[in-house]
Amino acid sequence: MKRLFLGTVALLALAAVGVVGASAAPTPMNWTGIFIGANGAFQSSNADYKFGLEGSGGCQSNNIFCNVFAPYTGGHFGQHSNGQGFGGQVLFNIQNPTSHWAVGLEGSFSQPNLTVESKNVFGTGRVNATATYDTAVRSLITVTPRVGYATGSTLVFVKGGLALAREATALSQSSAVEGCPCAFSGSHYFSGYTFGAGADWAFHPGWTAGIEYDYARLGSQHFGGDTPATVQPTTTWATGYDVRSDLSSVVVRVNYKI
Repeated sequence: MKRLFLGTVALLALAAVGVVGASAAPTPMNWTGIFIGANGAFQSSNADYKFGLEGSGGCQSNNIFCNVFAPYTGGHFGQHSNGQGFGGQVLFNIQNPTSHWAVGLEGSFSQPNLTVESKNVFGTGRVNATATYDTAVRSLITVTPRVGYATGSTLVFVKGGLALAREATALSQSSAVEGCPCAFSGSHYFSGYTFGAGADWAFHPGWTAGIEYDYARLGSQHFGGDTPATVQPTTTWATGYDVRSDLSSVVVRVNYKI
């Protein structure tokens, strides 16, 4: 299903640019050069939480916070969020004047608006139902080599490389149970890989517009234990958990060739 979704979105992106290109006068262009621009995106994120077994990196033995946010036996759950993001990119292309092929390197930054809150994720009776789990994606940076094929004023491309995202997580318990009300919050940089496909169209001398689909798979980070964090009302937090996430983006952008 994921592969079908990725392929479908990428094809829709290419088709959309093709329609625009067909309805306007083409602007012949050599794609060699440096481009800078801005972008806007519709984005979605999945976050997977995993709490370890008691005494094995999860809930530590005889700690008052055990069973407040996860069962003694550990557990896991997932979250999904949708939102919009805005950012910019810098791109360097090289195209041989006698060839349709172009290679390049792109760096991009996005500030997503992806937040989600979940409650009662482990079911009634296992963990107090007033426990909340919040996740937010704060930023996304990518560095991607890319290969494109130019026809007239259109450049169709694929790309793949490194992704780095800043994500925050917060746990809170409002009920008076086992040392609470209490709260925990922390943030990490998540690193991973990204790949995508799309097309750019030269609509005016020096100016291009484009649309693309990108997917980023990020590694796991550990929260709790010795992880630097904000904890209330105490300064120790023995409940540990891991978070792993991925992001999907449909990006529309405008570039200027400098």
